[in-house]
Amino acid sequence: MVKPWDLYRMPITLFHHPGSLCSQKVRLALAEKGVPFESRVVDIGPRAENYERWYAELNPRMVVPTLVHDGRVVTDSARIVRYIDEQFAGPVLRAETDEARSIEDAWIALADSLPLRELSYGTLRGPFGWILRHSDRVRLRKLERGRDANPDLAPLYQARIDDVRQWFEVSRNPRKVSELVDSVNATLAKLDAHIGQRAFIAGAHYGLADILWTVVIARLYALGLRSTVDAHRNVARYFARIEQRPSLARAGVWKSVPWGVILRSLFRLDANATRASVAS
Repeated sequence: MVKPWDLYRMPITLFHHPGSLCSQKVRLALAEKGVPFESRVVDIGPRAENYERWYAELNPRMVVPTLVHDGRVVTDSARIVRYIDEQFAGPVLRAETDEARSIEDAWIALADSLPLRELSYGTLRGPFGWILRHSDRVRLRKLERGRDANPDLAPLYQARIDDVRQWFEVSRNPRKVSELVDSVNATLAKLDAHIGQRAFIAGAHYGLADILWTVVIARLYALGLRSTVDAHRNVARYFARIEQRPSLARAGVWKSVPWGVILRSLFRLDANATRASVAS
């Protein structure tokens, strides 16, 4: 069995989860660059492995993904995709000119600002949606135990406790969820106007902003918000074209909810083992 500390000796390790929105962004960047990496799946579901001390020390926000490259730890998906582009060979993902990079940075920030976590928990229907919206007690209990058992990390745990409480308060409030859908719709309208007949969001090639928005749009489809996306014709046209890229399948980008994967995660039918992944 591979221990967490052994992973530091591996050149490129990605701590991630298959269903995590931000993990999909990073895996898509790795796939586009053709970078092989060691995969370490972190259970962010029932076991909440991301709340354990070893992971809190690795990523103080206790979220996935985290990239470890030759002992250097990089967190936050927007930072990680930029790091991947700068550090590894393969197609250049950054926009070519200063003007295009300014546009790219603005759209990356906008994609990052969307409240998709709350929206995901607030809009998913059926028994799994109910389970997600009522998993806060399990999460809070584990966080409180972590805070009490690790006084030196208590501020990190308390920050996460406060975040979880806010997140679930929003996701259980139908009015607030409706407001989130409206805010996403307004942002899609901006993207629709910006992209027009452009092939890509910034520059002449598929780049960093496209990677983030590919995953965001796919998530909206997975949440059953197809009509919200398709109401914006340029966005729908853009996504219909870029979803044909082979990298999406290699990265495991979800356009629909893969219930088999979720069931295996919920009932621990698959081993949480470290394995090699080749994103090419």
